[in-house]
Amino acid sequence: MKLSNIEIKNYKSISCIEVHIDSLTAIVGKNNFGKSSILDAIQCFYGEKNIDVDNFHLGTDEDIEIKVTFDDITESDIERCFGYKSMVSKTNINIKKRPDDEKYAKKQFEKLKDDREKKFQETIEKYNLDFPNKCTTTVTFLYLKNGKSSYKIDENVNITKTDLFKFLPPIKVISAIRTPDKETTAGTKSNLKELISLLQSENDASDYIDLPNIDGKLSYGEIKTLISQKEEEKCQLLSKDLTINFQNAINTDSLSVKVKIDNSFKFDFKYKTVLTDKDVPGREVDILFCGTGLQSMMILSILQSYIKLKKDDDFILLIEEPEVYLHPSLQRKMINTLLKISERNQIILTTHSPIIVSKIDKGNIHCVNKDKGVTSLVEATVENIVQELGVQISDILNKQAVMFVEGKDDARLFSLLINKIANHKGLDSNFSERYIDIIQTDGFDKMSFYANAQILHKDAVTAPYWVITDSDGEHVEDRRRALMEKGKANGLSIREEQFKILSEYAIESYFLDSNLLNIVFEFEDKDSTHLCGLYFQKYEEALGNLREGKSKMNKKAFRSNFKPKIMFSDLDKPEKAIEIILDNNYGADDGFKKSRKILIEKWNNHSDPIDFFIRQLDYSVLIESKMKELMVHLEEIIVLISGEREKVLD
Repeated sequence: MKLSNIEIKNYKSISCIEVHIDSLTAIVGKNNFGKSSILDAIQCFYGEKNIDVDNFHLGTDEDIEIKVTFDDITESDIERCFGYKSMVSKTNINIKKRPDDEKYAKKQFEKLKDDREKKFQETIEKYNLDFPNKCTTTVTFLYLKNGKSSYKIDENVNITKTDLFKFLPPIKVISAIRTPDKETTAGTKSNLKELISLLQSENDASDYIDLPNIDGKLSYGEIKTLISQKEEEKCQLLSKDLTINFQNAINTDSLSVKVKIDNSFKFDFKYKTVLTDKDVPGREVDILFCGTGLQSMMILSILQSYIKLKKDDDFILLIEEPEVYLHPSLQRKMINTLLKISERNQIILTTHSPIIVSKIDKGNIHCVNKDKGVTSLVEATVENIVQELGVQISDILNKQAVMFVEGKDDARLFSLLINKIANHKGLDSNFSERYIDIIQTDGFDKMSFYANAQILHKDAVTAPYWVITDSDGEHVEDRRRALMEKGKANGLSIREEQFKILSEYAIESYFLDSNLLNIVFEFEDKDSTHLCGLYFQKYEEALGNLREGKSKMNKKAFRSNFKPKIMFSDLDKPEKAIEIILDNNYGADDGFKKSRKILIEKWNNHSDPIDFFIRQLDYSVLIESKMKELMVHLEEIIVLISGEREKVLD
């Protein structure tokens, strides 16, 4: 279930606004313009924040109304309401009491099925759902000035707060003010305590306790001890992972993280997070008593650890100013972490950081303004957002030219190739670093491209810039035309020659050259030829079928199965899933599979495989390989820049 829309009336500086919510949504605007009021309203809806008389918009007597729409309701959401997982656990315990009685087990499973169907139907009726025909619901929260409040589903069915929040996904909140005194007085609802509890509460269904080999029954005290020991083990594993992330953030190994159980077992645990200093043995400092900078880095470390657990969770994270107290390099880590979390959950954040905003899809950025005490949403044009964030020409233009590329691998490869070409032409061997700003956009729907291009497009700026992107499986001209139209819709008139559209699907395709693999990774020619030949043959066949409408795959499935990165990585997929892809889509024989595994192993043996790869190759080899297309485009740019530079020198 996903939160898809929120409408707020008569709350604080908000008279009436409506905000569309996606997997990762950002709200930008100047201080005191009402960004936080939107997040506060969501907390009020959930009962996590109190409303008082001063919160009524400009003193109005009209009700505060917060209307929230949820989409993509699934069977699991409905099962959560009536505790289906507990029902399954209870059934399994009953069956384990009579392990050899198959007839009894069958009856228990039949009873579970019947009970589930009954509870499922009761829940649908209770929450006024038209499931599965309509997988959406709207809940309205009304708060009157006399202090009374109510919840209604689809504006006509009253429901209690307790019942409602058995159904809706929970929220987790990270506030902007991360001060020690606030944290220590906030009880169990403090930022860090909530996040640590989130980490520890996950995967309970897959956690098991090995019972001791004893006859008879365990006492209540013995059961408590076993559960506490299990929880201590989980704390130790979590502490180890958090320490790695935290030490990376603070750039020293002097401090370590220790997660401890903060109370005795009462069918629930509270957690305490402390820092230990290797230079002061035996001393522990509660993280809540540490400075704001350390706390922000701990929050980043917790979120990074959360990703590693790969939980199938369902919550909404509200985070105010995730960049607060973080160095720009850590801000980048933070937004990359949040993007990863948003693949499974939802995140709504407020921010002033161009680094944070640059990674978010333009359509998911909302810009607030305030006039005469009233907050409103203004059109989230590039110009408005650039203005609100205060981005300046000097933020991006400190070289003679700019290249927009899609990702860090593209930026790394192009920089290395530019220096190879420049060196061959007798120019500066560090030409890329000295004369070109290579800006990663992480996709041309992200705000960074439009914002930076908008600044460069101003009449006062004469620096040349180019957009270099792969074809993404489209015809080159179609891709160029689509990008030009998208730019135009965002107030940019980018000339055709400024677009360098590569013919290959993605940057990894250019490494799949048999001669290059032979030189760099010492492949036998027959093995590398078979590996590269079969990949491109099957890729071209599938792409042709997709373009002609003959394929059973949609574009998303095509990308998942045929992107060239699959030759360099298992893409975080299980081995069995990769095997199926190779068999069904490539007709891969043992030789192909073996060569692919060798390539993945050799590629990942290097911390910077692109750098290693390119440095092994001379210009004369690269220009005769698949890399030639890239080299030609980049050489054109180098010639133009060096020519302009010579004019300035003259």
